[in-house]
Amino acid sequence: MSALLIELLTEELPPNALERLSEQFCALVFNELSKRGFLVPETKKRIFATPRRFGFLLTNIKKTLLTEQRKIKIMPKRVAFNEDLPTKALLKKLRAVAGNDNLSEKNLLNKITFENSKNEEFVFFEKDTEHIELSKLLQGMLEKSISNLPIPKPMFYQKQQSDKSVIDIHFIRPVHSILALLDNEIVPLHLFGLKASNISKGHRFIGNKSIEIQTAGEYESKITLEGSLIPNFSLRKEEIKKQILTLKKEFTPLLPDSLLNEITALCEKPKVYKSKFDPKFLSLPQECLVLTMQKNQKYIPLKDKTGILSNEFLFCSNISPKNPSQILSGNERVLTARLNDAAFFFAKDKEVIFNSLENKLISITYHNELGNLAERVSRIKILCKKFANYLNVSEESAEKAAELSKNDLVTLMVSEFPELQGVMGRYYAENAGEDSDVCQAIGEQYNPRFSGDTIPNSPLGCCLALAEKMENVVGLTSLGILPSGEKDPMGMRRNALGIVRILVESRIQLSLEQVLTDSLKLFPRKRQSLTYSQIIKFFSDRVFFFFKEKGYDSELINSCLLKCDLKFAELPERITSLQSFLNTPSSKVLCSLNKRIYNILKKSEPCISESNIVDANLFSDATEKKLFEAIENKSQIYDGLLKKKEFEKAFDCLTDLEDPTASFFESVMVNVEDLEVRKNRLSLLSKLYNQMNKIADLSVIDKS
Repeated sequence: MSALLIELLTEELPPNALERLSEQFCALVFNELSKRGFLVPETKKRIFATPRRFGFLLTNIKKTLLTEQRKIKIMPKRVAFNEDLPTKALLKKLRAVAGNDNLSEKNLLNKITFENSKNEEFVFFEKDTEHIELSKLLQGMLEKSISNLPIPKPMFYQKQQSDKSVIDIHFIRPVHSILALLDNEIVPLHLFGLKASNISKGHRFIGNKSIEIQTAGEYESKITLEGSLIPNFSLRKEEIKKQILTLKKEFTPLLPDSLLNEITALCEKPKVYKSKFDPKFLSLPQECLVLTMQKNQKYIPLKDKTGILSNEFLFCSNISPKNPSQILSGNERVLTARLNDAAFFFAKDKEVIFNSLENKLISITYHNELGNLAERVSRIKILCKKFANYLNVSEESAEKAAELSKNDLVTLMVSEFPELQGVMGRYYAENAGEDSDVCQAIGEQYNPRFSGDTIPNSPLGCCLALAEKMENVVGLTSLGILPSGEKDPMGMRRNALGIVRILVESRIQLSLEQVLTDSLKLFPRKRQSLTYSQIIKFFSDRVFFFFKEKGYDSELINSCLLKCDLKFAELPERITSLQSFLNTPSSKVLCSLNKRIYNILKKSEPCISESNIVDANLFSDATEKKLFEAIENKSQIYDGLLKKKEFEKAFDCLTDLEDPTASFFESVMVNVEDLEVRKNRLSLLSKLYNQMNKIADLSVIDKS
């Protein structure tokens, strides 16, 4: 068994793309090798990724494949020969199958036989055993894999060749060298205008400039030792976490995975230091300090035991000199400059009357066809007041929160730190003496801002967030705008999912239909019928994927979604009660009966009365009467349980209909010649079907 090593040495790679890029590169080549049969169950992969390189090592792979001798069906003899002479089509096909253009016509024809197949004589080619060498296939495999890498915005650069010609190259960053070894042999690759070698480079500042790799298996240990770097992304990440754990002491580091991954992608030989900034900056909003450190500087803020932000912080360097004083002072100086700017902006913003800023919103265009920000605020204000009635919050507070919701967009602080919109609005509203619930709602209006973020904590915050997000989604949809593919420039998917999460997680018993109806009134009517159906589908998709990610079964989600009247807050209970019902012995029989009723009704739609009125005087069989009485007796109890959201008990109630329904089908023919009797029986089944499918649409459940 052999080992394959590939390394692309490049200019500095985008940190947010590094880990995925390296994993995808390895996966693509791995799949190509697997398809060709070069891998075995014991094959192992090791991925490498640093700021200037990515690659992989595959061990326990086949270096050569041995194909078996086999017969290959070519074509009918009548097509292959013309007056006993081989046709051009036959010779062309034989050369393609043989995989050797140098074979003479005589040699090719010596390897053919004739056999009958499907009552006709066919030409077969006897292909000899052959050795397929991996090294000869790697060029094509790597070219294909590189072309399929997920690079959204490749760079364009040119490379001069030895003959002075210039080739155009599109890749994530310019490639400087290629290392390719199959065991101890250099693979003859030619990519990016470069020839592969067995030479790599170490750390930009402290590693050897040129490192010769003798065998594929020694790469990681040699590049670590001589190159003074950690080539494996996961190992480097663990090293950073280990150093943070040593330095943090009594503090809690604010280190989301995204920041840790970015720091890992920015250094080859990480060294974590602790530093601090002037305590006077702690008077700035905490969110501003955290954002400046995490996003702008890639530093790690620290909180003390009480949850208060400290003026100490951690940062990761790519070098570790004996005297780190210059590194420490340099990082402190950069952070101080940024915090001085933030302090200046904050002080200047507080000098302005916050309520007066709404006048500046007129000059900011929200959307060419939806007006300026002031107009948008007026629509949010109307919705917020409307939703306040549904959520039992003060209309006056809702109006005030909506009125001030976008004022911070024209402040210096938000202009410098756009991520703080809403957050700074809360601080400025507090400074202006607004009620605490209004201030909190302004700060929560954009929540959840991203996947995993919290929803608003207050009822007023939920009210404003719903209004803000609904105005966005409905307004843009009214213009025919919907996200396509992975693109969502206006944040419509995020806002729709935010609405779903707020309704579900806050247990708001509000139908999307009502929210949507109120929102549509704010926009031109000319597209409303189209818009309504578009938005329902758009939200239903978000709801489906939201519950799917939580581990719920797809079939159960769809079943309950069809019957929840767009009250998404009820879906968790509906789905779990449906799952419990399906685990009972009666469920299979009831689902089967329900499917039978559905098929009968579907075929007989023209005969069914819309009112579903059942005339007991038309009953001619005792089972009809028993089924009717069972439905009537259970109807009030069943509807009462549904009103109280006791769905599991309601399903238990349905099991009492199993025997009367089964007896009805055993004794009664539904589609009789007497039209009145037939209609009456169909109305009875329709009444039963409606009762059975109020919690979930059982007809989509497969219980076969």
